[in-house]
Amino acid sequence: MIREAASVSFEKSKETAEKSAKAAGAAVHNTVEKVKRKVSNYGESKDHDL
Repeated sequence: MIREAASVSFEKSKETAEKSAKAAGAAVHNTVEKVKRKVSNYGESKDHDL
């Protein structure tokens, strides 16, 4: 019974960690894309100022 409870607890912890890792990965990806757009737009706006 204790072994079963520990196993269930471990699986829930594992699922939570996987979900957190996916969310963090998505957040990093979104941030990278925003920075890329800002850098790209910055370069374009400088060209127009010339």
